[in-house]
Amino acid sequence: DIGLQVEPKLIDRATSLDLLENLVPQMELDHYLDLYEPVSKLRAILALISRAQDELVTPDQYMEAAKKIEEDAERRSAIEAARAYKIYQDAKHQKSFVDFGDLIARSVELLRANPGVRALVSSERKHVLVDEYQDMNRASSFFLQELVEAGKGPWVVGDVKQAIYRFRGGSPLNMARF
Repeated sequence: DIGLQVEPKLIDRATSLDLLENLVPQMELDHYLDLYEPVSKLRAILALISRAQDELVTPDQYMEAAKKIEEDAERRSAIEAARAYKIYQDAKHQKSFVDFGDLIARSVELLRANPGVRALVSSERKHVLVDEYQDMNRASSFFLQELVEAGKGPWVVGDVKQAIYRFRGGSPLNMARF
């Protein structure tokens, strides 16, 4: 239902880095190119891609935002990262790979695009309880919204003093937004 030809295969960070390394010739890298130790800068690209997925930002949206950056060097490196994100996403799709960011982002995409699947999934759960809500990122928040009927949940528990997942978009502000 999400457009993959075969059952998706979950890839870990090491496999993601290996895939990115194999895609280097296609990515036209300058800022993120390190011929001596290619993986060192590819880790930075992968971190940017992961954060984009945590915010439900597509490669095209990332590119649009990158092009709007005023400072020249920062814009060029952001455009490089956006281009790498698009190439990486296309390669994953061709191989029916999903990474950890896709687990939530692609699920949100599926539930939004397919009301039948959304209805089926949400009907199976009378109640949804989320512990440690302060560590939820934007993508997880939208996923949760798709799982519950408006006005019927969810229940969340959190402590703003214990927010520890800022690196993946978790924030005490999530409690206030909720």
